[in-house]
Amino acid sequence: MTSLINPRGTLMDNSTTDGSGIVQPYAYNFQNVYNYGYETKLYGYVWPSLGLTVLILNILMIVIFIRTRMSSTTHMYLAAITTLDTLTIIFPSIVYFHVFVVLDIEDYLPYNLCKMWYYFTDIFPVTFHASAILLTVCLAGQRCLCAAYPLSVAQWFTTKVTLVSIVGCILIAVIFEVSEFILYTFDRVDIFMSNETISGCKISIGRLETDEVRKYQISHFIVRVAIFELIPCVILIILDIIMLKKVHQAQKWRKSSSSNLQKTRRRNSSVTSTSTDWTILTLWFVGCS
Repeated sequence: MTSLINPRGTLMDNSTTDGSGIVQPYAYNFQNVYNYGYETKLYGYVWPSLGLTVLILNILMIVIFIRTRMSSTTHMYLAAITTLDTLTIIFPSIVYFHVFVVLDIEDYLPYNLCKMWYYFTDIFPVTFHASAILLTVCLAGQRCLCAAYPLSVAQWFTTKVTLVSIVGCILIAVIFEVSEFILYTFDRVDIFMSNETISGCKISIGRLETDEVRKYQISHFIVRVAIFELIPCVILIILDIIMLKKVHQAQKWRKSSSSNLQKTRRRNSSVTSTSTDWTILTLWFVGCS
């Protein structure tokens, strides 16, 4: 029984045959990847519709930030995260719509779409999503410092520092995916149908020996989960706990100082209230992420 290596190293059974009973070796076949039969319609119509909706909503949010002159470091992080999350959905939506709706392909992936399919549905979304996760940690850290040191955090998280951290998070995610660009190969496979021969696509780690492929896949998966899933999750939980304590302390302080009518204290209370509201918003944002 032959098999092919799908992107991310998932071994996919490829022992199906065409109408003439001929086994088609190694070709990327959606009928093997999608086992229930409705996935092509789901990805062709529902996913692009969802991507378009998310794109419109995030554009509106960024426009609101610009029109209301919300240009703090918190807004910069939120804009960057929403942009990356939007790209995570938009890139696969483009190729899904093109392949499943425009071209109406339900079986073999054509060779001329091989690289586009792999990059748009695998590499780019994973990179964007990983960048968004790292930026979410940065946002939580920034809001945690705002809650703990409201008068000093502006000196630490300047616009320049924020931009550098955004670019740095994206670069970390990109560098981690470099090996995927280098190791994966895209080979042309002739598929013999009943009345014609079409050019199919084989996606595999062709630059490694067979015994090295599984080692690479396992190590790459473990490192990716640790860097972009496990460690950020632990950090976010810790930061959430700290922010909850700081928010509780701020609310107690506001209650104790609410009876004081001096202008200075009322001004400080207003500033603290705004900072607390942003911290609570960040808590919800991080929790949902």
